[in-house]
Amino acid sequence: MEKTDAITAMKKCAKMGDDIFTQVCLQLKKHSLKTENELANFIKQEIYKMGAKESFPVIVTSGARAGDDIHPTPTDNPMQGFVIIDFGIKLGGYCSDMTRTVYIGRPMKDEIATYNAVLKAQNDSLEYFKVGVPVSASDAFVRGILSTFTYKGRKLDQYFIHTLGHGISKLVHESPKIYYKSKEVFKTGKVVTNEPGIYIPKTLGIRIEDMYLITDAAPEQITKSKKDLIIFLK
Repeated sequence: MEKTDAITAMKKCAKMGDDIFTQVCLQLKKHSLKTENELANFIKQEIYKMGAKESFPVIVTSGARAGDDIHPTPTDNPMQGFVIIDFGIKLGGYCSDMTRTVYIGRPMKDEIATYNAVLKAQNDSLEYFKVGVPVSASDAFVRGILSTFTYKGRKLDQYFIHTLGHGISKLVHESPKIYYKSKEVFKTGKVVTNEPGIYIPKTLGIRIEDMYLITDAAPEQITKSKKDLIIFLK
């Protein structure tokens, strides 16, 4: 179980991340950030302005490239299509971690449907983020629900290629490893992530990640940025 001061610290980091994402959206709306590197550098600068540091290197990837690698290095490529933005704050020895996927351009109906499938998988899986429940159940549930959705005739579960989440505290990745092969259970007071994603090679990538505090009741969402698909028309 995390101590109260640790949870408070992680909530502070998460709030800073939410504030930065708000600024990211304002910049994207103004079209002032054009490339993956420009966006990643903007996030880094905002983190440093707050007197914090990155809990891991900022990830920005977009378009077809986003389907090829779950943790790529940003490039000077112009951003287009789905843009995965994954970053965290480290302050006072504790970390945050959040991912949002936005869209630059005009998405097709099947792209919107695919995004909403990932969002539904995340939201519905929270039923399993309860004290004493095997962490494997949530990951298995997400794989099952994604198998009921398709993109151009291909079931989405085959493109979910990483674990559903992980514990987070002083390190970004801690136990439990939220995966269908795991033997652990959710414990009161533990902060974990929930981050379903799909990665269709040379096509698109989508990931939505939030931090949750496991409580004796429903899980408490710590990262609070908007999750409905945000579209920035060119």
